[in-house]
Amino acid sequence: SALEYVLVQCGAPAPTGYDETQLIEVPIQSIATMSTSYLPFLDRLGVIDRLVAVDDATYVNNPTVVEKANAGDIAQIGYGAGINVEQLIELSPDIVMTYGSGSPDYDAHPVLLNAGLHAVVNAEWLESSPLGRAEWGKFIALFFNKEAEAQTQFAETAQRYEELAAQATAVQDKPTVLTDSEYQGSWYVAGGKSFTAQFLADAGADYLWQDDESTGSVGLSFEAVYDVAADADYWVNIGFINSRA
Repeated sequence: SALEYVLVQCGAPAPTGYDETQLIEVPIQSIATMSTSYLPFLDRLGVIDRLVAVDDATYVNNPTVVEKANAGDIAQIGYGAGINVEQLIELSPDIVMTYGSGSPDYDAHPVLLNAGLHAVVNAEWLESSPLGRAEWGKFIALFFNKEAEAQTQFAETAQRYEELAAQATAVQDKPTVLTDSEYQGSWYVAGGKSFTAQFLADAGADYLWQDDESTGSVGLSFEAVYDVAADADYWVNIGFINSRA
């Protein structure tokens, strides 16, 4: 299918029999990304300099990427089905790494494929554990011939994470935690089975919605959140809130 990939080493002959599959020559020399979560992997693999476009630099915290985006050296191409295809065609990145939600409004890959661009769908956001998400670095590394580095990096990350999580199990007085903030009339807290909840549990926190069964966000009223979390010890993932006013 179009969301299967054949990675062909640079200079090697392309295999036959894959007419309906994307053939991508590796290592790629340029990439556009539709999620900020891919950027730390590019940085750690030493290939952040191959980034030519992001969806929106507003949500990026990599100083180099922000600086280049502000200077116009990294393009900002928009979201989902409204992505700036003309700009991407002009940039001609080797791949556009994006995500699939199942919603036509949010999915860019059908538009990208229709325009003749290589669309690579990364499903890390579906993982419900932090290490599950971290392991997607191996997938990204494939396109840069950096598999060995990614394997080593993940093994080191997993070992360190598990060591710290083991230490946290000894915590007796666990601080209570509230997450996220109100948006358009609803407060979307992290579900009890989400990767955020797992992060907090492994850090030794008492997450106030840890018994919830959702893997994604849970929309609540302000009053419902206040009743549970008014006296929480910590409030994290507060978005763009920058004052108590």
